[in-house]
Amino acid sequence: MELLLDYPWPGNIRELENAVVRAVAMCDGVIRVQDLPESIRNFPKQAAVQIQAGLASLSAPPQKEWLSLFEIEGRYVARVLAHTRGNKQAASRVLGVDRTTLQRMIKRHNISLDKISNPNQDGSASSL
Repeated sequence: MELLLDYPWPGNIRELENAVVRAVAMCDGVIRVQDLPESIRNFPKQAAVQIQAGLASLSAPPQKEWLSLFEIEGRYVARVLAHTRGNKQAASRVLGVDRTTLQRMIKRHNISLDKISNPNQDGSASSL
């Protein structure tokens, strides 16, 4: 929480929203420091270096560290399906969408329900 409060948010509310969405997608139920974008995690270090160098403003975070909304959606849907052990009705309830919408999301993101409902098969569901 300290990192979020201390960060200057040069991108304003949109940057905060992206950081929170990313953290939620990357966490395992509890948001930790390592789930936050690198620019926020390293802010105290960056600020000290910039102050020493005499820089007046902070630079925007590099674009490559931000995941697209498409990637976040796919990961989140896969995590919810893994949590519900492939139960589409339960997953659609958690996601707040109807089953046909969930079915379209599964197809759009090429999510394999075999790997999700049988995680011991190759262990890949544990990495979601």
